[in-house]
Amino acid sequence: MQGITKERIADVLQALDLKTKDRVDAVFALVDDINPNLFFEAAQKGLRFCHGASTAHIACHVGEVLQRQTGKLDREGRDYWLKPLWAIGGSRKTVL
Repeated sequence: MQGITKERIADVLQALDLKTKDRVDAVFALVDDINPNLFFEAAQKGLRFCHGASTAHIACHVGEVLQRQTGKLDREGRDYWLKPLWAIGGSRKTVL
């Protein structure tokens, strides 16, 4: 994951007073340069998860697919696990 650990993510978010388990896992998903992008055309071009993911993709990465295996995060929860990152410029929201 680009040499970035969950522990390092947790430390940075803690320093910003933004640390939650869901945010740590969401950021970890966003640095995933191992798994293919879940958008079909992007995956066909060899792009990775870190090159772009929808809110639903991130929710699945965290909850069902790769991290917790407990069921995806609620998409409406994005206001808690993604929106604070957008607010500080830690992640960018792009509308396709």
